[in-house]
Amino acid sequence: MPATGNSVARGLLTSGESSRYLTDGRLDSIGTPTCADDYCLGLQTVLTVQAIRSIVWADVICRDRAGFARPAGHGRMDANQESPYNPFGMDESCQNCPELAETRSQVVHGYGDVSAEFAFVGGFPDSGADEVGIPFMGAGRETTLEILRETGFTDSPPETTEPELDNAVLTYAARCHHPEREPTGEEFSACELYLTSELRMINPEIIVGVGQHALEALAWEYTTRSADEFDVEAEHASTVRGRGFEIVPMIEPAEQTDAQTDALIEHMLDILDRDYRQTKGRRGR
Repeated sequence: MPATGNSVARGLLTSGESSRYLTDGRLDSIGTPTCADDYCLGLQTVLTVQAIRSIVWADVICRDRAGFARPAGHGRMDANQESPYNPFGMDESCQNCPELAETRSQVVHGYGDVSAEFAFVGGFPDSGADEVGIPFMGAGRETTLEILRETGFTDSPPETTEPELDNAVLTYAARCHHPEREPTGEEFSACELYLTSELRMINPEIIVGVGQHALEALAWEYTTRSADEFDVEAEHASTVRGRGFEIVPMIEPAEQTDAQTDALIEHMLDILDRDYRQTKGRRGR
C-alpha cells in the first residue's frame, strides 16, 4: 500500500488541510478501504503515474473531515449535492504546474451531476472555459449545448454558460489554461490524480472522450489500447469497449461539421435506448 500523508492528498486538498483530513485508513483482507468514521469515501489516490496505472486503492478520506460532497446512491443531482461546481472540493489553488498557475484565471475542475452515468472528458480548458470556470463553455459552446439538449442532459437555453445538467458531468484531463500553448505531457500527468479520482467517485457508464488529447489521456488506464492507436477523426461517434467503461470518441465541438454533430447525437441516443442501466440496477432514473 502506498505511504499515507500529505503526498497522497496533494491535488485533492490544500497542503494545510491534508495533514488534518487524512485518516488512518487501512485495507481489509480483501483489499477494501475501511475507516473508523462513518461515510468514508474510498478514493483511488496515487503518488506517481506508475501508482495510478497499477490501480492501487490508497487512503480513505472522510466526508465529515474533508468536507467532500458525498454522492449517495445514484440519485438526481439536486438531491445529493449543493452545487455543480467542483463537487468533490478539489484544490482550486493547485500549484503543481508553476507556469500554468501564473497564466490561468482559475483551475477548471469537474462540473455537473456527481451521480452521472455519462462523463464528458475534454483535453484542457481554452480561454472561454478558463474565464467562466466550466468545462466546454468556451469555443464550441453552442455545439456542446446542442448535444447536451438533444440527448436530454440539459434543458438550459443555448445562450447559457452555466447549464443545469442531469445525468452528465463535464471535466478535463488537464485543468489549467495557457494562452500560448497546450499543456505539456508533464502537465497532463500532474492532473491524472484529479481525473482518476473524479471518475472513480462518479463511476459513469459512458465516458465521452472529447478530442485527441482526451482520448490519449484515457487510453492506458481505461482501455486496452495505447494512446497512439486512437484517432478521434476516424472513431468519432462510435463506441470503444474500455476497462469498466465504454468510451465514445468525439471530435472537439468547435471543429465538428453539422453532419458530425448529428452523427454524435444519433449515436448517443442509441446508447441511451440500450438497457445498460440494468447492469447497476439503476433503471428508471
